[in-house]
Amino acid sequence: MTTANALVQKNGYSLLLGDVSAGASIPPQVRRWIGEWHKTHPQAASDGSAIVFGANPVVRTLITLVNSGVRLLGISNGDLAFAKSEADAWAIIAQRRKLWQERSASRRAAAAKSR
Repeated sequence: MTTANALVQKNGYSLLLGDVSAGASIPPQVRRWIGEWHKTHPQAASDGSAIVFGANPVVRTLITLVNSGVRLLGISNGDLAFAKSEADAWAIIAQRRKLWQERSASRRAAAAKSR
């Protein structure tokens, strides 16, 4: 959690890449970590993108349902995207990185202006 927090503090956003081509078995300790991080860092969890690749239709549906549940609880409204391959996922990461860099720079400029 410390590394993720440091990266969000430094960059102003998070980018997560998930390979679920072998299935979406997420160990309980990882699920707890994700849930805790979203609760304790709601802004950081919302300012970023999660890109998942290799999801079959069932896994894609499950991930979408979990993401929708998190949004309904008001824990996060971050961006979720699916890619067919790892190469496609990295292309989306590059697009999202540019988007979040622009948003972060805009926020910093607005904050500096209001001082």
